[in-house]
Amino acid sequence: MPRLHYANRLDLLVPPLAEQLERTDPFEPQVLAVPNFSLQKWLSLQLAQRLGVAANFRFVLLEKALQETLQEGLGTTRRQPLTTLQLQRLLIALLRDVSDDPNPLWAPVRQFLQQDPNASVRAQERRLFQLAEKIAHLMQQYEYNREDMLQLWRKKEYRLPESARPLEAWQQEIWNRLFGETGLVARFNASRAETEGEVRKLGTLPRFFEEWHQQPRQQQQPALLRPKLHLFGFSYLSAFHQKVLTQQVEQVREVCVYTLNPCMEFWEDLEPYWKQRRQFKQRPEAFQYLYEARRTQVTWNDLAPGE
Repeated sequence: MPRLHYANRLDLLVPPLAEQLERTDPFEPQVLAVPNFSLQKWLSLQLAQRLGVAANFRFVLLEKALQETLQEGLGTTRRQPLTTLQLQRLLIALLRDVSDDPNPLWAPVRQFLQQDPNASVRAQERRLFQLAEKIAHLMQQYEYNREDMLQLWRKKEYRLPESARPLEAWQQEIWNRLFGETGLVARFNASRAETEGEVRKLGTLPRFFEEWHQQPRQQQQPALLRPKLHLFGFSYLSAFHQKVLTQQVEQVREVCVYTLNPCMEFWEDLEPYWKQRRQFKQRPEAFQYLYEARRTQVTWNDLAPGE
């Protein structure tokens, strides 16, 4: 399991990170995953102040660190995760095709794209570009957080209630046209394998890690003595990231997480307010001063497990 360090201020997370880095070989590069490169500059200065010099530290985004770990787990086969821009380009071509399709399935899409029939070509293209950008972000979030829904979509089943069916139906169709067994990505990978004579796959990180997980144990790369992976300053990790860090990345390298936590305890360990009502009734004086603070914390605690 990843080693967790938490504090209620970001600067308080620097000392445990510096302590871990001091114990490592200075000639061996250390990988630090950060949510953005603005934090990288601040963290570099903080580490330099504490260690005297900040050298041989390699700062990467989390997706890049996971991609490198994935490559180690799958061996020589090269996997190339789709970027948001690449996905947006595929969606522009797809949406352009369906904008004139009379199928009622695409009515919400046509209504948005053709909202102003007198709009100029430039305005229509801008609207198409913006819609493709929004859908690209949505599809990535579905991959990271809605695996249960995507499992149903693969079987052409629906997740949302009947009242939301028109909204879900066209999104399901777009997802299957992109990532289904006969979708654009699968056809592109098949044609590339035939023409280039090598196995190079486009796809999404969740699908690649699923492929790694399904490999027989004897075909997987053995666990290696590699530098630790340090995750610093992340305020949120999706369900996918939490799963792969705790179940798969740990096979290859040790993971250390440095994150913010506004309370002294793990929120998951706090009992919801409705479970404490009996204690409140028995000893109201002992819990009165904690009422508002704990109720705010538990409200977030109740939401966190379902997200």
